[in-house]
Amino acid sequence: MVGDQPALEAEAGVDHVVDRTAGGEGVVGLPVGPARVGVGIDLRVDDLQVGCPAAEHPPHRPDLGAVEVLEHGILKVRVGRVTGRHRLSVLARERLVEAVDQRGVGGRVAWHAADRIRDRAAACEHGTAMGQPRRKRELGRGERVLPGVWRLRLPLPWPGVPHVNAFAVRAGEGIVLFDTGMATEDGQRQLELALAQVGFRLEDVSLVVCTHAHTDHYGLAAPILERAECELWMHPAWEHIRGMIDDPDGSLDRRIEVARQSGVPAKALERYEESRRGGNTGIVRAVEPDRELVPGVEVETDLGSWQVIETPGHAPSHVCLHQPESGLVISGDHLLGRISLFFDYGHTPDPVGEFIGGLDEVDKLGHTTLCLAGHGRPFRDIPAKVEGNRAELAGHLDRVRAALGGEPRTAFEIVGELVGPENYNPAMAAWGLQIALAYLDHLALLGEVEEVEGSDPRRWRLT
Repeated sequence: MVGDQPALEAEAGVDHVVDRTAGGEGVVGLPVGPARVGVGIDLRVDDLQVGCPAAEHPPHRPDLGAVEVLEHGILKVRVGRVTGRHRLSVLARERLVEAVDQRGVGGRVAWHAADRIRDRAAACEHGTAMGQPRRKRELGRGERVLPGVWRLRLPLPWPGVPHVNAFAVRAGEGIVLFDTGMATEDGQRQLELALAQVGFRLEDVSLVVCTHAHTDHYGLAAPILERAECELWMHPAWEHIRGMIDDPDGSLDRRIEVARQSGVPAKALERYEESRRGGNTGIVRAVEPDRELVPGVEVETDLGSWQVIETPGHAPSHVCLHQPESGLVISGDHLLGRISLFFDYGHTPDPVGEFIGGLDEVDKLGHTTLCLAGHGRPFRDIPAKVEGNRAELAGHLDRVRAALGGEPRTAFEIVGELVGPENYNPAMAAWGLQIALAYLDHLALLGEVEEVEGSDPRRWRLT
């Protein structure tokens, strides 16, 4: 929170407005209609009923946008009231934003509230208000984990991975932001929304620390640094992501060639290229770190100093951070509550071996209490999760060995056995190919498998 700017949160259809200005939480407002949109504590949008559409917009109302100051510092903004079925007028949406801007409480929050009103109207227009299914719209959300530590759950566009976590940790008058979220069409707005719900703005960020240079953990670094005028700390091996940023078409061409050599059928490659060519990279632009995040560097916060643990494998640039006194660990994607292994293939000779070494490093930590992971909820019993990852990885390697028990096979041919036929789909195949290639390289370094010389696509066999 900066100055006396109150905390902001936005939600549609909520049954109360939460007052965060007095140091605690309490209900200070109630809805007046079935579809009130509340943006507390600064704003309460009243007098709106969103029903199913009718042919006409609500008539012009000279009092639209009128602002009334209620008790507890809530603003009441009149955006229109119609009895019966109607569409939301563009005028009401514009007046809402204009009214909020005049009060100086943040246009981005006003636009968010207006978007939520629009979405409610759109839901009625498409029949979803009558009980038809509608895909849930994911929004950024902020929540306190511990005193001085907040989880920012940010939406992702990926099937099966709907969110990524960033964490805000208080440091003096501001916060250290661990990871950034992905640069989707409204990624920055979602980050700002999540921050606002816990009482902060981008300008409160005093330092950005990235656990690794993947799109969902580093994608918004550039605009955050511009707004906050702060530094970025990240591991020096971050440039594995640079090719995708500077030359996305060339990077895609290289991935397609690796897939072709791995036995992926031509039709599948065509579909993959059509879906990816010219798409969003998920990163605004490349930003070099102001300080290299390596062992010996410490990140200072009000909780104390966080120590850097190198944990490559998932990505060459991956680190975890450990706060010895509290036992907290910020794990990025090295450890997740739901075990899911992924190795960024093609940048180092043996990402699997690197990942195993990273598990050993985390296992050496003396005092651990709670893991703040890059996806999913925080979890306890970190040593048990380390063992779970070791067991999962060992099981994967056994499946690869079993798949190569007969004739030589391509990496693509063993993906189905690696992920399981019940899980096999295009998205899982792309993930499975990356880890299959990493496992083959690891087993080759161990002397257990070898590539068939001159094979195209590349085929592998047991030694």
